[in-house]
Amino acid sequence: MVMFKDELLRLVSLGLEELEKSQQSGKTPNNPLSENHFFSVWVSKAIKEQRFDKAVALILKEWQQQARTLGAGAQLKQCFSDLMHTYLNLKQRSKAESAQSNFEQLQSQLNEAKWQVSVTELHPKKNTIHSDGLSSFVVDESCIERAFDERGAQLSNISCFIRGDSELFIKQAYLLGWLAFKVSDYKSIVKFHGEYVLTANNNKAQLPEVVVD
Repeated sequence: MVMFKDELLRLVSLGLEELEKSQQSGKTPNNPLSENHFFSVWVSKAIKEQRFDKAVALILKEWQQQARTLGAGAQLKQCFSDLMHTYLNLKQRSKAESAQSNFEQLQSQLNEAKWQVSVTELHPKKNTIHSDGLSSFVVDESCIERAFDERGAQLSNISCFIRGDSELFIKQAYLLGWLAFKVSDYKSIVKFHGEYVLTANNNKAQLPEVVVD
């Protein structure tokens, strides 16, 4: 079975490679309008020819629609570049043998950055966490108990509820080997907090939050 993350990396890498070849041959001028036209045609052709696994079919259709409606504003070249950078750099980082230790380190780093870190029992409906103006990180205690095995390996997804400096959370998680997948910016079961998911193998059928140094 093809993994979404592997097929997505293959897709964006080929797209950028073929754009470069087209520009070197003089077929595509080096400007945003022409690059968007290239990707609009490239994505539509990829869909028509079923060039990539169905795992990325919905993403291709979204990009096709963005290229058509936003024109150069779709910034597909930048999107492809950011995704390739994010995935390739992540491959150079390896999680510690104990993902549980990494997760504890993530909490410690946020604490040091003056965040309020709350590991607590969350109810299925709305929960309220008071952070007194600090950036806030909340995770369900029972979720953590299920997430790791006795060796500290991650078994299941972890939902993290974030309020405040989400970019810092995304970057710190990335440095510890996780991609963050956004579920919501603002609304979640924790009032005023967005939800991000950390998966065991960084594979989820959606685009991750990109991290560009």
